[in-house]
Amino acid sequence: MLHFNQFVILSAELSHLTPQENEIRTNQLQLMLTKLGFKPTEMIGRYKGDQETSFFVPTTRNDDIERLEFIACDRFNQESILVQYSDGHSRLHYPNYIEHIGKVREITRQEAFKRDAYTFYPKLGKYYAAI
Repeated sequence: MLHFNQFVILSAELSHLTPQENEIRTNQLQLMLTKLGFKPTEMIGRYKGDQETSFFVPTTRNDDIERLEFIACDRFNQESILVQYSDGHSRLHYPNYIEHIGKVREITRQEAFKRDAYTFYPKLGKYYAAI
């Protein structure tokens, strides 16, 4: 999964919505990303203990990051997006600040389940988290 230097992980789901509402939002986000020329890969994420469908989106330009942040935070009311920059360092982008969180790396399933935030790539059966 993480053979890209720079990428964003984002979701459209909100924990207080029904599964049906979140499915609609996820489908809308995937369609938006595809129409904008991105190549999103569907993942299963856990953020603050809640499971959500998320997308891994490779990026090459910093203005792509700004566009994805706008889509997630303004259109889908997300708290933040995860960005891993080409230098390997990851940050959570919030609307008004950026939090440095380490580097996204592959971890074991056991380690993932001890965390309140991680990403699972079902196609390869691999877990990732910022460490």
